[in-house]
Amino acid sequence: MINNLAHVANYTEQAARQLPSNTARPSAPADSTTKEDSFADILTLTDKAKAAAETDKAAKPAPPAMMTDKGRMNIDLDSYFSNTPPSTGFFNLNELPPLLMPSAENISALTEHVSTRFKQLLADYNIPSAPEKITFDNAGKMQVPIDYPYANELHGALEENIGMGRELRALNALSSHAAAIQERMPFIEEMGNASSKAETDRIIAKYSHLLSDNNSHKSMALIFSSEGDVSVTADGEPIKFS
Repeated sequence: MINNLAHVANYTEQAARQLPSNTARPSAPADSTTKEDSFADILTLTDKAKAAAETDKAAKPAPPAMMTDKGRMNIDLDSYFSNTPPSTGFFNLNELPPLLMPSAENISALTEHVSTRFKQLLADYNIPSAPEKITFDNAGKMQVPIDYPYANELHGALEENIGMGRELRALNALSSHAAAIQERMPFIEEMGNASSKAETDRIIAKYSHLLSDNNSHKSMALIFSSEGDVSVTADGEPIKFS
């Protein structure tokens, strides 16, 4: 009898010791609340990220419409003239990137884009001012005025930003082609209106200086303001489009 009572007492004492831990277990509601809070935080962060992306998208202007060899296309000029060199692999005609045409709208879009990008380049490399002008020799080598004090800094910046250098060359080349086309437009128009061989011969003689192999190309230059805004000249005159 005494042994039985002792056994019951021991069992009761052990149960009493375990009771606090057993009663403390119901914590599921707290865990559930924590999970709900975490999920709400994730949704909030996701919504903020979406809003930020939409803001960035709205702040960035739409790619300009450009005339290319594949027709009129919206071209992201940041990507088109990125610092990543184009692939040297083999392409079929449909895989080649579009070629920009020497149209007035293309030159205008490039001029605006170069101005924005060049000013950013000057700021990024702490170059106080742009050169008065940039020209390119027959080999495509960039030249700046001999008295430009930041020539080394600018050359170094362009070596690290090859996309900017490619865009400057593209603007110069397209402008040169456009200037040549504009110079020949009167000849083309008169030839289109000619009604006899005699008149055709007269027009050819009139514009023979444009048709010979010795015809001199116009001297092109990219002219910069001190802040970095660019314009294009041909033989010292702003390029014009009829």
